[in-house]
Amino acid sequence: MRVAMPRVLSLRAVLALLPLAAALPMVLFAVFLLNRAWEEGRAHGEKDLNRWLHTQTQALEREMDAYQRELRTLGDSLLIGQLSAEAFRADAARVMNYNWAWANITLVDSEGKPRVLTRGAVSDPSPAEYPHVLTALTTRGAVHSDLLHNPLTHQFNVAIALPILDERSAVGVVHGELNSAALAAMLSALTEGTRFVTILDRQYRVIARSREAELYLGKSIGQSRMALIQAHPQAGSALSDNMSGQPHRVIWQQASNGWTVVVGEDVSVYVDPLRRSLITLLIVGLLLLLLGIGSSRLTSLYFERQFASLRHDASRLAAGSLIESRDSRIFEIQELGQALREAAARLSMAQSGRERAIGALQEADHRKDEFLSILAHELRNPMAPLRNAITLLQGRTQDDPTSQRMLKLADRQLDHLIHLVDDLLDVARISRGRLELRRERLVLQEVLREAAETLQPMLAERFQTLDMRLPDTEVWLDADRVRLTQVFENLLSNASKYSKAGDSIDIELNVNEAHVEILISDPGVGLRPDELEQIFEIYRQIEQSAHHSQGGLGIGLALVRRLVMLHGGTVSAHSDGPEQGSCFKVLLPRRASR
Repeated sequence: MRVAMPRVLSLRAVLALLPLAAALPMVLFAVFLLNRAWEEGRAHGEKDLNRWLHTQTQALEREMDAYQRELRTLGDSLLIGQLSAEAFRADAARVMNYNWAWANITLVDSEGKPRVLTRGAVSDPSPAEYPHVLTALTTRGAVHSDLLHNPLTHQFNVAIALPILDERSAVGVVHGELNSAALAAMLSALTEGTRFVTILDRQYRVIARSREAELYLGKSIGQSRMALIQAHPQAGSALSDNMSGQPHRVIWQQASNGWTVVVGEDVSVYVDPLRRSLITLLIVGLLLLLLGIGSSRLTSLYFERQFASLRHDASRLAAGSLIESRDSRIFEIQELGQALREAAARLSMAQSGRERAIGALQEADHRKDEFLSILAHELRNPMAPLRNAITLLQGRTQDDPTSQRMLKLADRQLDHLIHLVDDLLDVARISRGRLELRRERLVLQEVLREAAETLQPMLAERFQTLDMRLPDTEVWLDADRVRLTQVFENLLSNASKYSKAGDSIDIELNVNEAHVEILISDPGVGLRPDELEQIFEIYRQIEQSAHHSQGGLGIGLALVRRLVMLHGGTVSAHSDGPEQGSCFKVLLPRRASR
C-alpha cells in the first residue's frame, strides 16, 4: 500500500506567504470597514431620498391645488351670476394667457355637454372620452384625470374636473386641461444631481418626468416595474432599472389625487465611492504585498545559503566525515551547526566502536562456523564403527528378543545423531558458500515418495498416516535430488513430531506454468503469528509445552529454507494458531534458476 507523503513547502514559499498572511487580515478588515461605511451611506442616502420623495409629492399636490383654486374662482363667479358665458370665456382666456400651463378651460353642463369652449381648436369633450367629468358630477368633488391625448393637437395633457355646486346638486363642471410640459418643467426645477422624478397616472403611464420628458411621455413603465408598484401601491422601494435600462434605486409614493410619484437615483452614487475606495485599497495592498515579497525573497536567499551549508554538513555527517566549523549571525542556525558538529564527533566515536564490534562479531561467527565444522567432522568419524558394531551385534543376538529390541533402539538413535550431524555440516557449508547443488532432470513425485518412504518407520511407530495427493502427470524439475529429498524429509519429520499419535499428514502437489507448489499439512500443535517467520531462523526453537517438546538443535527448518532458496524457490508457514495445525508451502520454479 502506497503511503501518501505530506506536501512539503520550501522556505522561499513559506517566507513569500508570510506577507500575504499578514496583509490578508488587514485587507479583509479594511473591506469590512468600507462595506460598513457603504451600508451606512446607502441607508442615509435612502432616508434622504425618502425625504426628497415626500417633498416632491407635496410640491405636486400644492401645484395641483393652485391650479384647482384657479378653476374654483371661475366656477364660483359663474355660480353667483357675476359672469356670463362670454365673460367666462374671456376670463378663462385671460387665465390661460397668464398661466401657460393651461391648454384649455371648458365649461360643461350637468349632463356632461360642453357649453363654453375657451379655444375652438380642440375637440369637444364627451363623457365617453372624459369619464372623469361624469365622476366629478356624480361625486360632487374635484377629479384629476389620467393622461389624455388630444387627437387634434397630438398633445398629452391631464385635466382637472371641478364641479360647480349649488345647495342641492352639481350644476356644471369647470374642466381645465394642463400641459404635461408644465409639470415636467416644475419637476426639472426641483431636481438636481443624478436623481430623477416621474409622475404616473393610475394606469402607470408617464405624465411628466424631470429628465427626457418628451421621450417617455405617455409611455407605460413596463410590466416588471408596474408589478413592483402594484404590490405596494401606497409606498415602496426597490432596486430596478429605470426606463433607460440603467440600474437605479427607486422609491414611490401615491399622491392624494391617485397619481404615483416615483423618484430614483443612480446606484453609481453609492457604488462609485466604494469602487474607488476598493481600487485604492487594492493598489496600496498590492504595493505593500510586493514590497513584503521582495523583502522575504532577500531574506530567503540569506537563509537558503545558511541552510545549504547545514545541508552540506549533514551530508558529510551521513558519510562519516568531519564537519567544518562555520559561524552564523542567526543564533538558531549557529546552535544547529554546533549540534551537527557535536553529533559528528559522537558519531565518529560510535562508528569506531561499531566497526570494532562488527569485526569481533564476524571473527566470533567465523570461529563458530569453524568449530561447528570441526565438531561435525569429529562427531561423524565414530559413526561408522558404531554402525558396524550394532549390525554385528544384531547378527549374533537374533535369538535374544530383549537384545534385538535394545539394538533397534540404539540404531534409531544413531540414525537421529547422524541426521543432526549431517544437518550441522550442511549449515556450515552453506554459511561458507561451499555447498553446491548437483542438478539433474528428475520427477518431483519420485522425490516426494522417497522422502515418505524414509519417514515411514517413524510414522508407523506413531500410528500416523500419510495422505499424498499427487497429479498423475509427471512433473519434471531441474534440481538436486539428494537436497530436495532432504527438504521434504525435514518437513515431514517436523509434521510427525509435532502431531499426535494417530493423526494424518497431508502432502499436496499443485502445478502451473511457472511454478510447482508443495503443501505439507498437519493437525498438530500449530504456531502463533509471531512464530511463522522465527521458525526459519537458525538455532531458533519455538516455545512448546513439556507435553509437546521434541528437542533438537533448531537447524532443520533453517536448512530447509536455505536449500529451497538455492533452488530459486521459497518456503513459508501458515497456521490459524496454537492447536490449529500447520501448513508449510514450498514454491519451486519449473525451470532452474542459474
